[in-house]
Amino acid sequence: MRSESSRRKRPRRWVLIRSTSNARSTALYARSWPSAAVSPRTNSPKRWRGVSGNTWRSAPDWTPSPGATHREAGVRVFEVDHPATQTWKRELIANADLPEPPATTYVPVDFERESLPDCLANAGFRPDEPAFFSWLGVAPYLTLDAFRATLRFFGGMAAGSGVVLDYSLPREAMDEISRIDFDDMSARVARSGEPFRLFFLPDQLAKEFESIGWTVTTELDAAGIRNRYFPHRVNVPEGRRSGARLVSASTSPRGEIRA
Repeated sequence: MRSESSRRKRPRRWVLIRSTSNARSTALYARSWPSAAVSPRTNSPKRWRGVSGNTWRSAPDWTPSPGATHREAGVRVFEVDHPATQTWKRELIANADLPEPPATTYVPVDFERESLPDCLANAGFRPDEPAFFSWLGVAPYLTLDAFRATLRFFGGMAAGSGVVLDYSLPREAMDEISRIDFDDMSARVARSGEPFRLFFLPDQLAKEFESIGWTVTTELDAAGIRNRYFPHRVNVPEGRRSGARLVSASTSPRGEIRA
């Protein structure tokens, strides 16, 4: 039987995993990622360590609570990104004469060629301690094999771990307006050398998480995302971007996305 202290243990790590330079996505990250790591009872950080990825605006610069740094909150951040993108972001920080976040460990990973667990382990990450993963702007660009390899890694994490990620419905599951928008976005990302590859229906993604013993705790469609994170936006056609989904999953319902 676990001790009372172990049952109350909370992740002290945020893991940020690879993002996109799309401005709309970056704004969504800034709203959804910190919210998912806030306790609804205390309105304070769960002090989860984090592994993240692909965020154009460097997620380690976000603070877990107003006026507090990650170090002061006892949070360690692992920022995972493609080597070239991560180098570019760090150069921007250096060129602006800004200090790098002291509680952040940078972990360059090419998901299609390198092992996320190995790269994190080499950076000092421990899977036997709970962690929260921000996996935004990544899944649509992966192969199914690469996606499942990352899920298997999640499945080996300590109890109390969780993840927030975004994904897209298949084109055939979208309405006509959304297909036009999707086709435009698909053409743009393909020209940049990173085409969309992976799509899910909600029940398919839920089964992927069930295969590792995790549970999808929250699923937001495009309307839900707009209402929660962009409530003051106007002139957005009904149904637009209805292929977008935001999901949280965890080893327990504690990973639910909170507003």
